[in-house]
Amino acid sequence: MKARFSATPVVLGLALCVLFPLFFIGGPEWTSGLLHRSAWNLGHLLFFGLVVFTWQAVFGVGGRRQWLLLSAGVFLVGGIIELLQDGLGREADWQDVFRNMLGAWLVMIWRQPSRSVAQWLPAAGLWSLRALLTTLLVFQIVPVAEVGFQQYRIARQLPEVFELYNPDAVPVAMTLRINDAVHERGGKAFNDRFNTRLVVEPGWNNYRIDLSEVESALAAVR
Repeated sequence: MKARFSATPVVLGLALCVLFPLFFIGGPEWTSGLLHRSAWNLGHLLFFGLVVFTWQAVFGVGGRRQWLLLSAGVFLVGGIIELLQDGLGREADWQDVFRNMLGAWLVMIWRQPSRSVAQWLPAAGLWSLRALLTTLLVFQIVPVAEVGFQQYRIARQLPEVFELYNPDAVPVAMTLRINDAVHERGGKAFNDRFNTRLVVEPGWNNYRIDLSEVESALAAVR
């Protein structure tokens, strides 16, 4: 009788091979939006969760020994990645190691059958760990969702409204400039951005900038 071949581990392995280089190439730049930078960090959760899922797809869901082995492996590999990133000019973020562990633990805890941990972890403890790790996941996702909602609201807010406070007794003249990533990566010419003069009177000042004017100013020189 022929053994049944499963394509799932192969597909998962290929996905990991595609995702792994993203730890060292690509990613958000300093000109990238806050949403891009925030969401990018969630990739650590996805990648190492996928690593554990692939391992278990090949070797099966194990017990306490597998937990210890995979936890140690994820911690070690995650630490090495951060050290390599620091050496390659990318900023090391040791919170990413926590995200790596969280992604791995989430897969292990939710795929762990209750009966298989009865000998070393009570059912109440299993569900407590599931609740704790899921709560930590929510704490990772909520800030990204808040940034996304804020950017969506700003994008739909026309004209743009903002306030400035002048604590002095005399007006202050200021120049407001608005530019995009194309301007930053280019020659940074003065006429390749939106410029306007503001007079900030003593106390609070409200300003309204029609974003269509900003768009027109940039489009006029391109």
